[in-house]
Amino acid sequence: MIPMGDQKGVNFNFGPRAIAYDPANGFLYVADFTNAGHVDVISPSNGTVVANVSVGSVPDGVAYDTVNGCMYVSNEDSNTISVILPSLTVSVRIR
Repeated sequence: MIPMGDQKGVNFNFGPRAIAYDPANGFLYVADFTNAGHVDVISPSNGTVVANVSVGSVPDGVAYDTVNGCMYVSNEDSNTISVILPSLTVSVRIR
């Protein structure tokens, strides 16, 4: 975790809408509310974006499944749910 005196910031296009933590890899998954449709994967140890995962249009929610290790992202404009695998790839968009 980033010590309180060493806080770092990450810039978002239109602002983070939701966040979830993956205890398996230690990353934060942030739904960035943009029409570009992506989730930023952030390393809290150094405050850097380690990946941008393409999902549906206007992601507005993200949740972690402790059983299968997947992230589930709700996408407002495309009316879909994207499933992000632990490998940081999207497996399917559920409509």
